[in-house]
Amino acid sequence: LYIADKAICNEQKLSCLQEIFANKNVRGIGYPQELLYKSNNECVGFLMTYYIGESLYDTVFVPKVVQESQWSRVELATLAINILDRFITLHSCGVLMADVNPFNILIQKGSQSPIFIDVDSYQVNDRYPCLVYTLEYRSPRLVDIENSTVMYRSKEDEYYAIAVLLFKIFLV
Repeated sequence: LYIADKAICNEQKLSCLQEIFANKNVRGIGYPQELLYKSNNECVGFLMTYYIGESLYDTVFVPKVVQESQWSRVELATLAINILDRFITLHSCGVLMADVNPFNILIQKGSQSPIFIDVDSYQVNDRYPCLVYTLEYRSPRLVDIENSTVMYRSKEDEYYAIAVLLFKIFLV
């Protein structure tokens, strides 16, 4: 269950995401499955599959955790490939994560299968922009733009962020 708190719930964007992902029957992406409304028909959030896991940051980016869990290079490579596969799925649907960061990816214990979350902030085609970003994953193209939160990201911007993410996975 997700309920928008102190934020405007974009019903059209959520409906669009729901339709895109439901029609593709995707797995590993926590997309809106049903919209939630107040009694006055105001959209306040959505229902999605409940996933148990820890963020990619907490699972892989903390060296002590990696050492204790004994992630092998092969397991990290498998994880990276699976993350790339999720991005391929998003991009084939006309969707960009746009706010690529390790907190938007969950890892289930003992698994190299990522789950993408925070889907309501994703960019959908050229219809709905992503209004947030994480500075260290921000494309150099966007650095000098004052208000990049309202700018549409390109696939190239996303590729830059993915490259940073992969570098950090293998840096550990």
